[in-house]
Amino acid sequence: MTLPDRGSLVWLLFSPQAGSEQAGRRPGIVLTTMGYHQRSRLAIVCPITSRERGWPTEVKLPPGLPIEGVVLVDHVRSVDRGARKLEIVGMAPPEVLDEIEARLAPLLSL
Repeated sequence: MTLPDRGSLVWLLFSPQAGSEQAGRRPGIVLTTMGYHQRSRLAIVCPITSRERGWPTEVKLPPGLPIEGVVLVDHVRSVDRGARKLEIVGMAPPEVLDEIEARLAPLLSL
């Protein structure tokens, strides 16, 4: 099994979910590193949606990637890579990760 790295664009199962959480098989972006994945079955991910709403917690993906849409930074979650059937389909550029970090830091008071 190929391990994801920070910035990997993936498809995975977000169900089961509760309330307004994202559900179903959908795209996401991995925030944890390859080193972390070598020691853990978990990954920290943000879901990606094609429905752009202009919220300050959205990060738009640039054109030309295998996944289009916006990253929902405020929906960050830890998932079991195997149980959620995580499938790597591409890699986001470093600028996307920088923008995700910039939007995530104030949410977590980092």
